Amino acid sequence: MDEVVITEYTPRWPSLFAQESARLRTMLHPHLITRMSILAVQQCPS
Repeated sequence: MDEVVITEYTPRWPSLFAQESARLRTMLHPHLITRMSILAVQQCPS
């Protein structure tokens, strides 16, 4: 990964994650992947 992009939430994230995780699972040996998760951070007002 070359850069981190911070964006507003989009309802497409679960679908995009499913596509990307499926792509990674085809490229990596099954023993290398035990779990994949979406990392999401929510901003809370102070």
